[in-house]
Amino acid sequence: MNTAVALPRGWETGPLAEELRTYLAQRENLLQQFPGKFALVKGNKIVGLYDRKEEAYNTGYEQFHRAAFLVKQVQEQDKTFYIGGSAVMGLDIGADDDSS
Repeated sequence: MNTAVALPRGWETGPLAEELRTYLAQRENLLQQFPGKFALVKGNKIVGLYDRKEEAYNTGYEQFHRAAFLVKQVQEQDKTFYIGGSAVMGLDIGADDDSS
């Protein structure tokens, strides 16, 4: 687990804390190689990178069914977090994302 990565307030112990830490720990490398792509994150692994968030969601649902996963656009400024899973879908945090 990437415990050294600081999470936004309220996310420190949330259901996707590990996924968010994983994304944030790898964000700089992802920005260099895959800017603008959508990262599918499960646990401590970047499962895949996709051109469209729908592709990432669909893959997440196919692979993880009702288990929670994170879809996050690779970008400098964190505007929106997309959460997939059984109970929460498309929860936005922060500013609106106009890039979809």
